[in-house]
Amino acid sequence: MKKTRIMVMLAVLAGAWAFGAEKPLPIIDEGFLLDGTEGLLKKDPKTDTWQFTPDEPIKVSEKIAYPAQKPLELLPCSVLEQMVSLADEQNELRVELSALFTQYKRRNYLFSVFFLPIKNEQAPPEPTPQPDAGESEKVSPETEEPDSIIPTEILKQIKANKAPDLKKFQQIAQVTGDVNLIGRAGFLLKSESQYNFSLDAF
Repeated sequence: MKKTRIMVMLAVLAGAWAFGAEKPLPIIDEGFLLDGTEGLLKKDPKTDTWQFTPDEPIKVSEKIAYPAQKPLELLPCSVLEQMVSLADEQNELRVELSALFTQYKRRNYLFSVFFLPIKNEQAPPEPTPQPDAGESEKVSPETEEPDSIIPTEILKQIKANKAPDLKKFQQIAQVTGDVNLIGRAGFLLKSESQYNFSLDAF
């Protein structure tokens, strides 16, 4: 009887632990593109790393999605340096980020490709100008949306009623310093403290 009670208690405790345990994060395959997702860039004071927290779940497939509000560590690159330079005193910045998922030791990281700074508050929609009373001719589709000098990314946000931070966008310099090394042959050499990769060709 005593043994039965102990087994029942252990089963109850195990069930409670399983119910309260947080679901492990999915591992996203290397190379998946995070395409223009809004979220918060912020520096983690504990690890001294920069992380991106998406506002909405990142849908990878019908069965796999990276959950919202779960931070992803960003790998060092020139695009990250640009974002860091625009971050405020609290070491955070709202952005729309495009990045590649990478994977190391069953953990995902993000390699930033492009970003657009976003204002924290939503801008009120601009009033639609009313046509003159004497204007009877209908505007043709060709003249409705003339060619614009505004970048495509900003136009998309304006049409989606988002608010790009144009002041910070003007501070972004052209990034040309990053190089992707994909599918290249070489040699992995081990030294006393680290591993070095040497290319087998130019």
